[in-house]
Amino acid sequence: MVALIVGLILLWTSDAWDQGTKVLATALTLATPVVVVLGGLFLAARFGPTELLTILAMGIVLPATAAVRLFRTARPQTA
Repeated sequence: MVALIVGLILLWTSDAWDQGTKVLATALTLATPVVVVLGGLFLAARFGPTELLTILAMGIVLPATAAVRLFRTARPQTA
C-alpha cells in the first residue's frame, strides 16, 4: 500500500504526463484494491479457483493497463 501511495505521489508531481492521463492511471491503480476487496466480499460464499483467478487477474490487469498507458503517453524529457 505504501508503494501505491508513493507511486501516485511521483505520478502527480511529474511533468511527463498530462492531467487526463494522470487521472486515468490514478483511477485504474486505485481500483485494484477496491476490486480485490469487493471481489473477496461478494464471492466469499462460493469462493473457488475460478473466482480466485478472476480476482488475481483483475489485480494484475488494472495496474498493467495504467502502466502501459503511462508508458505510451510519456513526453520525452529534455536534458
